[in-house]
Amino acid sequence: MRKAWKVWMSSLVVLLCVSRMAGADPISAFDPTNVITSGSYIADPAGDVFNLMGPVIDMHQNAGFITPKDFAATCDACMAGDIVNLSFRHPPLDSAGFTQFVELGSGSGRIGDQTYPALTFSGSLKFNATTFVFPDIDDPFVFLETPFTFRGWVRAATNPGPYTGGAEFRLRGAGIAIARFVRNGNAYRPDGRVTYDFQPVPEPTSMLLLSTGLSALGAAGWRRRRSD
Repeated sequence: MRKAWKVWMSSLVVLLCVSRMAGADPISAFDPTNVITSGSYIADPAGDVFNLMGPVIDMHQNAGFITPKDFAATCDACMAGDIVNLSFRHPPLDSAGFTQFVELGSGSGRIGDQTYPALTFSGSLKFNATTFVFPDIDDPFVFLETPFTFRGWVRAATNPGPYTGGAEFRLRGAGIAIARFVRNGNAYRPDGRVTYDFQPVPEPTSMLLLSTGLSALGAAGWRRRRSD
C-alpha cells in the first residue's frame, strides 16, 4: 500500500509541474488544434511566403507584403567561431502591452472542414532558433541548419485588410531553420533568405506518460537503494 502511494504521489508531482509549465505559457501546450505540424515559413527580403498546416488549421499565403521583422543580433560577415542566430519576431509589444499585428499577405486556407479560397492574414510570429557556431570551412557557399521553436498569433480575415474581423488563432510548432551563406573574401555572408521547415511535434499525451513513467522508475530505484 505504501509503495503504491509513493508512486501515485510521484506521478502527482509530475502532473502539477506540467500544469504549472502549461499555465505559464500563453499558448496551451495541450491543445492540438494550435499545433503546426508541416509546411514552412520563408523569410525573404523580397517578401515572406508561408504554408502553415496542422490538424485543424491550414494557411497558405502566396501574395502580399514585405513584413517588418526584428532579427536577433548575429554575424553579418561570418567567420569560423562566430555565433549565428537565425531567430526573428514581428514587432514586440507596444507601449500599452498589446501584441502588434503586421500584415502577413493573402492567400487561402482551411479552418476545420471549411475551406476559404480568399483570406487576408495578419498577426505576430516569433521564431526562436538555437544559436550555433559558424564552422571552419572554405567552400564557395554552405547551407547551415539549426532547430527552432515557434509561437504565433494569426488572424485570418475574409475581407480585405488585416483588421476587418475574422478568426484568430494562437499557434505553436517546431522544426529546422535552413540558411545559405556565400563566401565573400575571407568571410561568409547570408543571402538573406531563411527557410523554417515545420516538423511534427511530439504528442503531449506521450510526453506526459513518459514523464510519469520516469517518475515511477525513479521512485522504484529510490526504494531499492533504501533497501540495500
